[in-house]
Amino acid sequence: MRHVLIVAPGWVGDQESEDILRQNLPSLARLSEIGRISRVAPDPVSETPEALVLGLPPDIVRLRQGPLTVSALGADPPERSTHFHLSLRECSDGVIRDSEMVPKPEELRAILEISKKLNSKVLTLVPGEERDHALVWEGLGDMATQSPRDSVDKTLRSVLPEGDAEVILRRYIDDSINLLSSLELNAIRAEEGLPQLNLLWPWGQGTRTRVPNLALKRGTPSYVVSSSLRMQGLARLVGYRHADRLKLRKGINLDLVAIAKAIGKESSTIVYITTFLELERPAGVEDAAWFTERIDQELLAPIVDRMPDEPIRLTLVAPAVGSVGLALQVDSTTLLSSAVPFDSRALDDLRLPLVTSWEAVQENLGT
Repeated sequence: MRHVLIVAPGWVGDQESEDILRQNLPSLARLSEIGRISRVAPDPVSETPEALVLGLPPDIVRLRQGPLTVSALGADPPERSTHFHLSLRECSDGVIRDSEMVPKPEELRAILEISKKLNSKVLTLVPGEERDHALVWEGLGDMATQSPRDSVDKTLRSVLPEGDAEVILRRYIDDSINLLSSLELNAIRAEEGLPQLNLLWPWGQGTRTRVPNLALKRGTPSYVVSSSLRMQGLARLVGYRHADRLKLRKGINLDLVAIAKAIGKESSTIVYITTFLELERPAGVEDAAWFTERIDQELLAPIVDRMPDEPIRLTLVAPAVGSVGLALQVDSTTLLSSAVPFDSRALDDLRLPLVTSWEAVQENLGT
């Protein structure tokens, strides 16, 4: 039996919003006719919502951004250490700036090479990708840091780390500005009117706590496909393999054809699509509708085509925070007959069972 899970938070809108699922989607329509639809209870607010996608109940996993990033980057620091996500940003005139501009490969190599000078007996840089890296402090303590999003357009001094490690973290931040600002690449950027790459900003601190070994528990290491650095980190910790995120691209440009090919090779695949959370509606409704058509044609159609010839258990889960979502399960060995559509019209159908998102995942995997 080939197990396929596709989890797409925010895919199903409410009754009052424009429903991107109520368009011509032949593959999804076919799956709805032969499968079983359930309503999905609102996802709880969780520190690690990615755990729900892997079928773990709330409160089983409590990992912050830092430990997930360190894991995703393949590092295993000493047990008694604190892990930070380290963001490459800009500090200009004492104010933190943000930009979506990704450093060129040669710029990143130069930045990471010179940043090794900032390492100490207790602080170690974990090189990552683009603007996302990690920092390990070989110590424990209480502290407060600000995320890049909360720090943008604020003075550096007003958002510096506070707490037990504030002295060494503040020195690290100041030294990163002095060191990176002197790079020739930043002088060139300044001449071209581009943002500087002169600040290494630690945030999202936490320790690595134990999580269940799902590969051992379930007997099969699932293959996880996502564009999420956090998910990649969690997948590694539970014993799963994760796809090459950078090759898959992101958002509405996600390489669905490559994902469909991966599904055809793996015995158990979990596909985590965050695109619909990233597209703000109603402004992004056209992009969401276009991406939904691509999902139907490039991801679901190949699965439908294989179902007559091989046993496949497919589960689609579209959870939501604060509102009801939907799930659809199809077993190619036991085809059903249903007239319930997989769209917002099913949200108020009280005849449908109500499940949690992690229960829908567990049922697919038989655990």
